[in-house]
Amino acid sequence: MSAIDQSLLTARVYEHLRERIVNKTFPAGARLAEETISAELEVSRTPVREALHRLTQEGFVVYAPRRGCRVKPLSCREVEDIFELRSILEPLALREAWPRITPADIARLETRLAELDRISAGGQSQAALAADDDLHDLFCQRCSNRYLREYLRHLIQLSRPYRSFGAGARAHLRQLHRQRKQILAALRAGRKELAGQLLQRHIRAGQQEILSRLA
Repeated sequence: MSAIDQSLLTARVYEHLRERIVNKTFPAGARLAEETISAELEVSRTPVREALHRLTQEGFVVYAPRRGCRVKPLSCREVEDIFELRSILEPLALREAWPRITPADIARLETRLAELDRISAGGQSQAALAADDDLHDLFCQRCSNRYLREYLRHLIQLSRPYRSFGAGARAHLRQLHRQRKQILAALRAGRKELAGQLLQRHIRAGQQEILSRLA
């Protein structure tokens, strides 16, 4: 098998496992055994191992020596802590990044959101998360404060499994989509304070949706 084929196979295994974690087919604390998954999916253990490694890096899975991989339990307290910090630090990063955000940056994100409007409902969840990643990553990329940038990226990474968990409701996806467009419109209009306020509202809306689904 070529490296490209191996990479595609790993990606398919990853998507399969991630989807089953998000929809709770694999509940919190469930053991994810390489041999069981490889037999079920009829693949070798190598793509399973690589997919589990990626899921561990992204916070969906935890690994313990001699116990293997298990689905990470989701915690309301962790959601509150992570998103509270993000709601404070991301608007700060936006203000710090403001002089370096270009019209081309904004246009690129507007194009991504326009593309999202054309995606069928079945594919919107992952496309919406990807578009959201691009928006938040822009503020990290353009922020000149290295410590703020690195810590914020860590928080965004920690929030990833929760964001995936909260991305299933169609009404919520539409709400966040409108909010992203509003943030970009404020950026394009040069309204820094409004953009920061809208960004904070966007983060808190995501937090509330996740908490309601965890309840």
